[in-house]
Amino acid sequence: MLVAAEDTTGNLILAFCRSPMTQSAMADFLSGLPIGLRTALYLEGGPETSIYFNFPGIEPAKWLGTFVSDTWEKTDNQVFRKLPNVIGIKFSSVRK
Repeated sequence: MLVAAEDTTGNLILAFCRSPMTQSAMADFLSGLPIGLRTALYLEGGPETSIYFNFPGIEPAKWLGTFVSDTWEKTDNQVFRKLPNVIGIKFSSVRK
């Protein structure tokens, strides 16, 4: 599961969880953290939930979702799905 959130100082928080969890359980978990979340948006769950960060000068970070359902309980997904959904983020040193 992937959730995008904003804290009270305007920081973007991306919360990724590979363990099986319902949306309401994740919302309860995130709201209980002492990090001052202000808003949150559920983005995706399951094997379609893939994150790939590529920053200059460091090794890319890759995280994959997994299959969890009553009919297909597998946690061994190691393959990125070919999906057209991409979120691009441009970082700026200017803060409001």
